[in-house]
Parts: sequence; C-alpha cells; structure tokens
Amino acid sequence: MTEDLFARGSAIRRLCRERTLLAMAPRAVLLQHCLPHFAEVSARYSEADPRPGARFHRALRSLEAMVYGTRRDAAKIARRIAGMHAAVGARDRDAFAWVLVTLVDAALRGAELACGRLDTGESTALLDDAKRLGRLFGVRAHELPDSRVELDAHVSEVVRGRLHVGPVARELWCFITAPRSCARHARLEAHLLERWIAATLPPPVALALGAPTSSARAIERSARRLVPLLARCAPARVRYLR
Repeated sequence: MTEDLFARGSAIRRLCRERTLLAMAPRAVLLQHCLPHFAEVSARYSEADPRPGARFHRALRSLEAMVYGTRRDAAKIARRIAGMHAAVGARDRDAFAWVLVTLVDAALRGAELACGRLDTGESTALLDDAKRLGRLFGVRAHELPDSRVELDAHVSEVVRGRLHVGPVARELWCFITAPRSCARHARLEAHLLERWIAATLPPPVALALGAPTSSARAIERSARRLVPLLARCAPARVRYLR
C-alpha cells in the first residue's frame, strides 16, 4: 500500500476539512496576486485560460489531492506544477513560498472561524505540515515561518514592503465580487460578499482595491462570535468538506 503524504490525524488534514476555510479563500488568492511575480505568472496563464474561477478550482483540487493523497500522487502533482512554471524564472521558489504562507494563513483563519482561536501546538503543527508540502516545490524549511506569531509578522511585513495591487489583482477582485446575474438576490449576495472579503483583507490591500472597509471590524467580530456557534450545531456533512 502506498503511504499517504500526511497521516490521517495530522493537523493539515483535520483543519483543512473545515468548510469555513472557503470563507478565507478570497483573502489567500488576492494576496497571492498582489505579489508582482505571481501576478506576472498568472497573467501568462490567463492567456490560455481567461477564467480565474476555473484556474482557482484546478489549483484547489490539486492542493486537496496532495493533502489527502499518497506521497506518490503528491510528488507527481508537484512535478507537473513545477514543470509548468519552469520557464518563468528562478523567482518561482519565492512565489511558491508566498503561496504556501497565504494558504496556511487562510487555513488557520478559516479553521478558527469554526473552532475558535487555535492553541500554539495546533498552529505550529499545521506550519510543520506546510513545510513538508513546500519541500516538494523546492521551498526550504527556513523560508516558511515556524510559529503563528512569526506567520502573522511575516504576512504583515510582506504586505507593507512587497505587495502591489496591480491590474491582475484588480481584475480578480472585480471577478470575485461581481453579481452572477441581474437578479436582486444576486446583487445582494455580491454586496455581502464584497463586505466580507474586505473585512478579511489587510487594510492596505483593501484600501488599494477600493474595497469597502468602514464596517470591517464589526463584521469580523460578529463572524467570530456567531460562526463557532453555528459550526457546533451543524451536522458533519454540512460543517466539513470531507
């Protein structure tokens, strides 16, 4: 039998099954596309497939297959992704490291929506699992944070010093928050989604995108109070992705 990359009781498997992680996915994707090199790579691939939603769902399926699949499957997916990026340049490892940081950041924040604040051991275990994923892409362990405190500090530092809200990030923001139809309920859903995503983004990024930030803190506080209560009452098929 081929061994799984991660044990069934590992932090990454337990936390990444929470459906509330999806609520933090737009934060991760937008932060990724604010890194200039990642935005450049994404723009090149959009020439082949201009649908941001389709590209995101393929990436999500690949990540899920790696987290819940075998070592052999994970290595195969990593080689395929690395091969796709091989012609872009040596900055890819830096971009992969940032992608992993944003995914772990989103996983922690998303899991905490359902479970409340995670203890130090749980968050550190997730970061250790992320380092194992990173090795498949050539990302060295020291290039990823060791603790939740270091993770938060690293994200803040990159937001202040290296991120830029360019055309690719703006296009993605408009795509995510656009109403899916002209119906009144669709416009309302888009309005609420826009408010929610704005509340999850670092303020400098939200402001640069022109996102509504006036009620961000109130929205975040309300979510942290209400979502854990709903998660505890929800049946497993609703609460968990798998």
